[in-house]
Amino acid sequence: MEIEITKQANLILGESYGFWVQTGAVILSAITAVYVIYLNGKRERRRTTIDLIIATEQDKVYKENMQVSAN
Repeated sequence: MEIEITKQANLILGESYGFWVQTGAVILSAITAVYVIYLNGKRERRRTTIDLIIATEQDKVYKENMQVSAN
């Protein structure tokens, strides 16, 4: 009897602590993965914009056209 009471006391919603720790770790990992993917996308958009600006500034034809249109 005493063993069954101890087993009953260590359950949360019918599952053991280990189950909930494992489930929490998986959910936390999934949330972290989504956040990292979001941050990488944000960083790549910024990098692409900077690369475009640098390429535009280094383009000789673009500079010549800008000088002609400025005059």
